[in-house]
Amino acid sequence: MDLKKELRIIVKYILPPEDRDNDVIENYVDTLTLINEEYVKQLSIPRVSNWVACKDALPKHETDVICYCLDFEVRVGRKTGGFWFIDGYSLPQDITHWQELPKPPYL
Repeated sequence: MDLKKELRIIVKYILPPEDRDNDVIENYVDTLTLINEEYVKQLSIPRVSNWVACKDALPKHETDVICYCLDFEVRVGRKTGGFWFIDGYSLPQDITHWQELPKPPYL
């Protein structure tokens, strides 16, 4: 089934009976179609990802890296011995991924 046909069915279903005018329905369908097209464009943008899973490799000893953890998301940290130091503190963290810091800007 065509996307616009499916959207018309959905919009008719969710709108209250007094708002089921064809112009109103078409306005909703056009808006939802544009949103869908923009979403598809965003999905097609190539993304650069340099994240390394900790299960695959760990950073060099005492090298600052960008860390990812479900608890705090993204922070700068370093692996020293068997511990991660995040923002200067050694707390129990479940770091899942890391990547090297970007190069500083060229001035």
